[in-house]
Amino acid sequence: MKLAIGEFWDASALRVSIETTGLRGTGAESASWAEVEFVFLTGNAFETPDGERSPKVLVRVSGDSEISTLAAALEWAGQQLGQLSSAPTVSVQIPPAL
Repeated sequence: MKLAIGEFWDASALRVSIETTGLRGTGAESASWAEVEFVFLTGNAFETPDGERSPKVLVRVSGDSEISTLAAALEWAGQQLGQLSSAPTVSVQIPPAL
């Protein structure tokens, strides 16, 4: 299993954790999976579809294609959000081992 954690600090702080088995060579039955967890450490919280608020969101996919597609979608979404909102770039900080 592989794990990466980054923290992004501005007026709020967001931790992003990524854990994956890596690609394993076929579809969902190959047992490859990836999780991306977003946790607000300070500041606002995420709004759920039912209107509730939560400091954390977890996305989990299974399968090589799904992992690759999620990675491409997250990269695209980050670029688009930055451009559409004119948001300044916030640098990533790697926290000490948890």
